[in-house]
Amino acid sequence: MVNRVQTRRMTDLEYEAEIARLTAERDELACSVERLESALAEAAHAATEDEESFPDAVVERLVAGENPIRVFREHRGLSIRKLAEAAGLSAGYLSDIETGKRTGTTATIKALAEVLAVDLDMLV
Repeated sequence: MVNRVQTRRMTDLEYEAEIARLTAERDELACSVERLESALAEAAHAATEDEESFPDAVVERLVAGENPIRVFREHRGLSIRKLAEAAGLSAGYLSDIETGKRTGTTATIKALAEVLAVDLDMLV
């Protein structure tokens, strides 16, 4: 015995209604995709806007254990005198911090971080 599936032809009205339903569903899905893509783009932009990437040479120097204040100062193209002046420090004091002779107070390191435009935790 063969099992036959009976099919029924759609009427023109049923066909048009199904096309309209599927078109509306497609448009709704397209809008959802656009909203998701927009949200992803905004999130990616916000992430890159808040975070600066550094050249490999800077990262390598930091990983090698060089003083981060010196590394970022040189990366920013500042002399010891210019950075010290901008942070309200003496050049000698900054030099001592960079060479490890002195540690610098939290307020001092915070001032240096602000001038160097890096997060405080990048310098400690």
